[in-house]
Amino acid sequence: MTRYRYRYGHPYGALSGGGWSSDLKVNLQAVWPFNGDALDATTNGYDMTLVNSPTYTTGKVNAQALQLQRASTQYASRTETDWDSNVEWTLASWFKVDSGANDAENHTIMSKYASGVNLTLLMIINNTSRALRVSIYDDTSVKSATRVGALSKNTWYLAFGGVSSTTGKVALNAEAATDVALAAAPHVSTAPIKMGAWSISSDLMDGIVGSSYVWSRWLPDAERSELYNSGAGKPYP
Repeated sequence: MTRYRYRYGHPYGALSGGGWSSDLKVNLQAVWPFNGDALDATTNGYDMTLVNSPTYTTGKVNAQALQLQRASTQYASRTETDWDSNVEWTLASWFKVDSGANDAENHTIMSKYASGVNLTLLMIINNTSRALRVSIYDDTSVKSATRVGALSKNTWYLAFGGVSSTTGKVALNAEAATDVALAAAPHVSTAPIKMGAWSISSDLMDGIVGSSYVWSRWLPDAERSELYNSGAGKPYP
């Protein structure tokens, strides 16, 4: 591996101008461009592992993105204890559900969950409303925040899910966040973070996962809008 890879992600093919503001880089934990590999583009080294050989296809922010097939149980995963006790964070991902995806199934974008370990966060496209939903376990029960409105297939979106203090949050593109009150801080979990899956036996993504990110804080409106960049996105850094 080269240091160039860790600093700038994949050396080929950013589709739009980069230039993140210094504010957007504060408390940034990981960036996965999925631009031909599953490597973390920051210097933190939080590389992911690809499971069951997903392929690459045309991306949104970068030249490539992960093509995930539910039937082949394809996803990306990272076990990272550094984030187990975070009480404030943002998970964000560019994604697109395939035009032929089954409407009777949920489609997971990102999660921190493992069998036998309580849920910390699940960001999913609901199987009935086709709405973006974030579910968080606060050691009392699972609380969910839902962005109202059905999402279209074969369309790129930027999804945000996370926590600020004891408030769960979900947001889409550059829209204002939808909140849900938590009884306490999120559950402390040793579960891995996954892209495109949570339980692995169900609710896998049939679609594309592009550039994805983790911060140890909730991003305010202006920074979410910057990352969305009027729908063009912003390659890191």
